[in-house]
Amino acid sequence: MNRARNGTPPDSSTPRFGLISPQSDFGDFVQQAADMPLAWVGFAATPAEAPALYDQCSHVILDLNTVGSTEDLAELLAPFAGHVLVVAQSNHNLQVREAVAQTPGVHQVVTPAELPAALRQLQPASPTYPQFAEVWADTEPPHAPGPIMSGWKCVAVWGLEGGVGKTRLARALGQDCVRRGQRALAIGLGCPDVLPLGAGLDPEPNLGHWARHPQPDILQRQVQADGDLDLLAGFLSPPALDRFAAQALQGETSLSALTMQTAHLGYAGVLLDVSAQELAGPALQCCNALVLLGTATAQGAVAVVEAFRLAHGDVGLPMTQIHLALNRCRPHHLSQDQFLRIVRTAVKEIPAPIVMLAEDETQEEARTPRPGAPWGSSAWNQSVERIGDRLWGGTGAAPATGVVRRFGPLVFRQGA
Repeated sequence: MNRARNGTPPDSSTPRFGLISPQSDFGDFVQQAADMPLAWVGFAATPAEAPALYDQCSHVILDLNTVGSTEDLAELLAPFAGHVLVVAQSNHNLQVREAVAQTPGVHQVVTPAELPAALRQLQPASPTYPQFAEVWADTEPPHAPGPIMSGWKCVAVWGLEGGVGKTRLARALGQDCVRRGQRALAIGLGCPDVLPLGAGLDPEPNLGHWARHPQPDILQRQVQADGDLDLLAGFLSPPALDRFAAQALQGETSLSALTMQTAHLGYAGVLLDVSAQELAGPALQCCNALVLLGTATAQGAVAVVEAFRLAHGDVGLPMTQIHLALNRCRPHHLSQDQFLRIVRTAVKEIPAPIVMLAEDETQEEARTPRPGAPWGSSAWNQSVERIGDRLWGGTGAAPATGVVRRFGPLVFRQGA
């Protein structure tokens, strides 16, 4: 039975799961029970770490061993407005499970044997490409910076306008993630894909090769080295893109399956260069952060509004994980205040741009691309670092320290 909760329930049309457990193998156990790709947000090993997940999740899977009493459980779940599934292990008897089921905030209590069926019920029955929202509800809190990166993060770089620098920014953010001490992969979702060309790499092997044999070891063979950043090229031709788009939402060749494999391979950051609009829906459904790129024009404002509605209103991406950036701004373009007045007339929750990059004519000059080489002015690089601060957490691009802890498909770095 659903109970009244604090806050506004997150959109659950595309479930986004957070895990709470003191057991290091709980994530592997849940993934094996699901037997399908799940959209992971993060992991908390203690009750104190759990609130950092709540704004990003629609669903929480909680190991009952995390708490010692139903009072502790009710206190832990009080701030969370989404769906809570509690897994009771064999050492919890029927009386305990019944008491937990009556605890405020708990929606389901299952045994390990019941978990697979419960997870299947939480998944969308028939995923479809999301449509633009017709009605907008002003129910969400104002935009705030997201939490410091504590695990696997998949970032889509996307916008409804063409030619605004999505490919260049996706690669730069991947390089920024690597400079912070994380392992990162940039994936091209364009046709013909220019991501490898900008790095001086070959258009093959590519994503199409993986789609024919969608296994992690095959994926590893398709990756090329762009300096310390790994890169997976996109599509050579429209027919190749069309074949992939037809199955990109579900199944073993979906974008969700692909990104889950990247997590299992140990990548902490995955950058999706969403240059083909055919793949925008699947990309938004499998990412847990979006860099929404646009221009400071009237046309750009309309495009940002519709893109924000799609990402947040229809797909359910939390507002705290949608980051707006404006590129190629010119003197006669809108100022930030003018731009925000226009977009917030339609959707008042749209965040202020993290950066507004001026048009740089030198960006279009012919250059000799080479793997690992940054491509941009100091202003561009500083802006990339500022976006990276929002995405990955912290300040600056100093390498992260500490030990890496793997938790199922997720990778976490504990500070020294």
